[in-house]
Amino acid sequence: MLKGYEITDKNIKYVKLPKGEYQIDGVNFKNDSWKEVDYQVNSFNDIRSINHQQILDKVIVGDKIYTEGEFKKLEFELEEFRDVNGEWENIDKEYEYKKLQKLAQKHYSTITSISSPLLVSVKTGVIDTGSKHIKCKFENEDISGLFIYSQSSCWLDTVNDVFKKLEFVFNKNVSYGETKNKKIWGNSTHSCIRYVTAFGTYIFNDSWSNPTIVTGKQIGRAHV
Repeated sequence: MLKGYEITDKNIKYVKLPKGEYQIDGVNFKNDSWKEVDYQVNSFNDIRSINHQQILDKVIVGDKIYTEGEFKKLEFELEEFRDVNGEWENIDKEYEYKKLQKLAQKHYSTITSISSPLLVSVKTGVIDTGSKHIKCKFENEDISGLFIYSQSSCWLDTVNDVFKKLEFVFNKNVSYGETKNKKIWGNSTHSCIRYVTAFGTYIFNDSWSNPTIVTGKQIGRAHV
């Protein structure tokens, strides 16, 4: 089953294609690499594999023409003079067999077939999450379907917004003592919001010093 990704708010569909030849939306595409490649599609319903099979049409030996079956029969009749270890019991038959293989000109034809639509497991996501703190990894052509939530940026923005509503002035290096009875607040350049100063004190405890990056993965849906 192939892996597909759909960016719903941009109406963009991708499929990951392993090495092979495909017909997609009526267009032929070949991936010669051993790595999967991302291919943009119009629909997940029209992705087919193209297969090539070589068929032995005839074998020409000197002025004689054999079908595949006739040639195999001739080989089998000569190989009967070999023992169980593959050693020849008759030197004349060995010479005749090796001459046959040397003179044989095998002519092949290629039969090409196109499969029915392949199954695709589709995962969906969006570029615009509605929050600047949640980013979708569909960005930068990464279509892994991951969403990343940054606690640190969310916490910092929330604190900043609250102090703006309170009409407090930000002073980067202000000590907590200097904020007493003043509409001033500050913060360190480390530990996120742990050392935010306001109202004459540090207003957060140690639990706010180590924000994390939370990564979530959407659950895909099977698409036939």
